[in-house]
Amino acid sequence: MRPLTATTRALCLTCVLVGLLATIGAAPVRADVSKALEAAPSNAHMVFVIPNLTQLNDKVSGLNRALGLNVAEMDNFLVKMKAEAKAVNGVDDNGSMVIILPDVASAMMGGGGAEPPMLMLIPVTDYDAFIGNYQPVTEDGNPIATLTMTQGQPAFAKKAGSHAVLSPLRAVTEAYEPGGAAGAKAIMTSLGKVGGAAATTAEVVMYFNLAAMSPTLSPMIDQGVAQANQELDQMAQFGMDPAMIKSQKDMLAMYASIGKMVLRDAAAGVATATMTDKGNGITYAIQFKDGTQLARMFPGGSNGPGKMLADLPDRAYIFAGAMDAKAINLGLISEELVKLIPEGDQQMAMLRESLPMIKQLKGAAGAFYAPQRGGAMGILNVLQVAYVDDTAAYLTATKKQMDQMNGMAVPMGAGGEMKFATTYAENAMEIGGTQVDQYNVTMQFPPEIQQQMMPLMMVLGGSGYGGYIAAKGDAVVTTMVTDPQLITAGLEAIGGGAGLGADPKLAELRKEALPGALAAEGYFSFAGVGVLANQYLPMFGMPPINIPADLPPIAFGAVVEGGGASVRYYVPNATVKFLIDEGRKFTGGAGGPAPF
Repeated sequence: MRPLTATTRALCLTCVLVGLLATIGAAPVRADVSKALEAAPSNAHMVFVIPNLTQLNDKVSGLNRALGLNVAEMDNFLVKMKAEAKAVNGVDDNGSMVIILPDVASAMMGGGGAEPPMLMLIPVTDYDAFIGNYQPVTEDGNPIATLTMTQGQPAFAKKAGSHAVLSPLRAVTEAYEPGGAAGAKAIMTSLGKVGGAAATTAEVVMYFNLAAMSPTLSPMIDQGVAQANQELDQMAQFGMDPAMIKSQKDMLAMYASIGKMVLRDAAAGVATATMTDKGNGITYAIQFKDGTQLARMFPGGSNGPGKMLADLPDRAYIFAGAMDAKAINLGLISEELVKLIPEGDQQMAMLRESLPMIKQLKGAAGAFYAPQRGGAMGILNVLQVAYVDDTAAYLTATKKQMDQMNGMAVPMGAGGEMKFATTYAENAMEIGGTQVDQYNVTMQFPPEIQQQMMPLMMVLGGSGYGGYIAAKGDAVVTTMVTDPQLITAGLEAIGGGAGLGADPKLAELRKEALPGALAAEGYFSFAGVGVLANQYLPMFGMPPINIPADLPPIAFGAVVEGGGASVRYYVPNATVKFLIDEGRKFTGGAGGPAPF
């Protein structure tokens, strides 16, 4: 993609900075996104919308105060931005700002410093006053005005309803026609149920017409892969390991195929930002064309990931999550992935062998726990739960996978390779009447890179990892550490409904932050990170982190419905403030902007 020219940078100055700040607002009032989308031309490839500038200004200012950021530029920033862009007169502060890329091909495939065909729609109360900010030159009978922007570059403007339409290209301004109510409806319809819901409840929206963009982007993926392969071939001439080069080429080909599949099957996508007084969320959604392979991979539904989280031990965690493996068809996804894997790849052969096991999955949950004192060495303190109809078959498939992994080699460059050595012991111990198997995975590194692998070995607590695996009801519980306490807690939590996911504070956050009918949900806890860090900080002469008992985690949730899928990320303001305050303690700052 070519760089923006001076004219485009000048036109985008206010729009882009306002848009970035939009992602961190803090008030519940919402503007009419669908009404704002009426300004977008039919079949536009990309549309960025800020439905109400004053609403955005108030949210950014409110967040600045709530978090104690003390960033002067965030207080009433709209006035400052208008002054910087010299848009002092005629702007409608309560109107919607829209940035449009009509044709991605023209924007991405040009060269020579030419201006991209971009449109900026600025809300105005007085069009003549607005263009008067930029030394307008007009001709009698011609609606196009030539403006001189802040960096002295020309732009071309015309009036369209309540907006001033600007572009660095005269022909683009002349050709602009709004899609109106019918166009806005078509955009919302193309987003499907989950994408439309995300856009309707958002303060900031970025729309992608993927069906229209696909004919341009798909060949560009092929071009990018060809260029990367040429560079890898050149590296081979300088002695890079041929096995590593082949592996990287195979990986590139697989990712390219996945990208082209998405472009082939997708109708539209959207990225949105929403803000409340408690936190801020970003949602990404994609709608697939009816009857396509990706639509079949995401059939939809919800088998209660929250209930699965309640089967996890309730202890300090760094990350915890669960998913419905039928709403997101892991079996079909794995089948398609296997088709893209080159024959002879040992690591991917293991995935082929795992397909029967993956197809059994009804759901899965897992947590990465903060290590507890007296627990196993290393920090890979992970417990996983797989829900299946036939636990005996699942355990057999797991043992087979371990046996297949034994002796498997992975290229490590310079002709060296890492080898796996595995063991699997059935009925290694018994916990509460349940037979527990034990496994171990050792990684044997080439002598020349063993020193480089020391940090990894420290993380793992040795030269590999191991753990326990056991079945209870329709659940198979696995740990990635040989910690009897963790596997015992995992088996005891199954079916009790009183585990991690049953925490009322987590339920409150789920209701506040995430959409309904979740197919998957997960939480990243800085409280758990703090528990982990506090075990090591004294070794460096640093004070422990004071972790609030009610510190909420960062949340994410996925919804799959009607041939579309969305994922939402939510960051509570209380968590952001905690990070800022702790960061200031470690940097010795008593005030001013956050250190990060």
